Amino acid sequence: VFIINLIKGLAKDNLIYVYGQLTDSDYQFDNTNIIVRGVPNNKIKILFYVFKNLILMVFIKPKIAYKLIKKIQLLSNNWSQFFYRLSRVLPPFLDRVDIFHIQWAKTLVYYPEFIEVMDCPVVVSLRGAHINYSPIIDRQLAQQYIKYFSKVSGFHAVSNAISNEVLKYGVNLYKISVIKPAIDRCLININKKNIN
Repeated sequence: VFIINLIKGLAKDNLIYVYGQLTDSDYQFDNTNIIVRGVPNNKIKILFYVFKNLILMVFIKPKIAYKLIKKIQLLSNNWSQFFYRLSRVLPPFLDRVDIFHIQWAKTLVYYPEFIEVMDCPVVVSLRGAHINYSPIIDRQLAQQYIKYFSKVSGFHAVSNAISNEVLKYGVNLYKISVIKPAIDRCLININKKNIN
């Protein structure tokens, strides 16, 4: 709900690209300022999707394409993983985004290309398990947070407690904004008669 409200709010005055895996239950936006760049959920469609984006990338941004392909190749153990990574990493580089927002902190660890190659500010949201206990249980994840969080332009925390957690990974307090989750008023329109 939080991310949908954020997208809707920003789309009033901005063009917003939404990236991710397509599912049967995708949320439909009625604002033309919101463009969904969904990765198909079928292997053959993914293959065509990757080739199309790869060709566009080579023609539009050849230097970045070379750098990205080399980086993705190093991070992939096999061809299947290589194509999987390409399908998720290429689309944001094709769009000329002014700011790139990452919804989940672990995405930086899974896809370091975004922080190492992206030529615009990267902002990360912090919530729940990704910051509260995952890096405590997984020391390697904590080390990756220390490595990549220093390169992030800004952080959004859903509470003061979570903003304090991110400080453990070398983040300066001035980079953190606490914005508590919003709830659509339609969801809390409760008739007082139903409460009794």
